[in-house]
Amino acid sequence: MRLRPKETDPRVVRTRKLLLDAFLSLMAEKDFNVISVRDITSRASVNRATFYAHFSDKYELLESFLVHSFETFMVDSLPDQDDLTEQHLVQLILIMCEYHRNMSSHYKRSYNTVIPLMESTIHKQLEGIFIKCTHQNVQTEAEKRKLEWTATMISWSIYGVAARWNNEGRKVEAEKFAQEVAPFILYGLPYSLQHLKP
Repeated sequence: MRLRPKETDPRVVRTRKLLLDAFLSLMAEKDFNVISVRDITSRASVNRATFYAHFSDKYELLESFLVHSFETFMVDSLPDQDDLTEQHLVQLILIMCEYHRNMSSHYKRSYNTVIPLMESTIHKQLEGIFIKCTHQNVQTEAEKRKLEWTATMISWSIYGVAARWNNEGRKVEAEKFAQEVAPFILYGLPYSLQHLKP
């Protein structure tokens, strides 16, 4: 088993930042698929052994970046709340829209390649937010299972509509889009069918 360096060690923090900065500058220049560990270490001016002391491969480095960048978005944009209101949902959708917009703008060459990798990572983060907002009402295993199903549905909905909004050229302003979409996610199929009628 490979031992990882302590992440609180200032030297470790510096090295990880060097690797991440090198990786992100490469992502801005070319597709993720053609970036190699050698490219990253060369750009960061570290050796390959140093890279592998921190990450098992470039996919783990990408996942670390996605989790960190998304958590930063959340901390900066979302107030602490213990319930899921419509306004809370609107904010989550807006954050997701902004996240997609930033990723596709800054990492244009890699965006389409990393979307599948992005999906699972971001879904886990969104599921965690939803469960945190509603876990206080859960007492039994059956309730926990239903909460997890609901968290999966909501996280996929938020991620999916924001990705579609971005990929279709952001034809509606993000704020208006989030306000329109939130009730469909929050109130479910009966609401959707009622409001889709001509």
